[in-house]
Amino acid sequence: MQGRLNFSSENTHERYEVYVNGDFVGYKILSKQNEELVDLEDFLHKQGFSEAKAHIDKSHYEIKTDKDSAERIKKVLEMYLQQR
Repeated sequence: MQGRLNFSSENTHERYEVYVNGDFVGYKILSKQNEELVDLEDFLHKQGFSEAKAHIDKSHYEIKTDKDSAERIKKVLEMYLQQR
């Protein structure tokens, strides 16, 4: 991931739709007070997906990556989001 995403305090969404290359993967729900959406970015980076780029548009968290990595990222994210 290139750089960390910046979020303003105006963003009041607690549930984000997560997409990889336009495909819906699941919801990231910020349930803990200290939980942030960038936790998802950090998780992907720790899993070795440094080529992915992420951005947020209102309640959509979009991850762009090359075609070869997309399916692996989707599977990893599906498991991650189900556990949260």
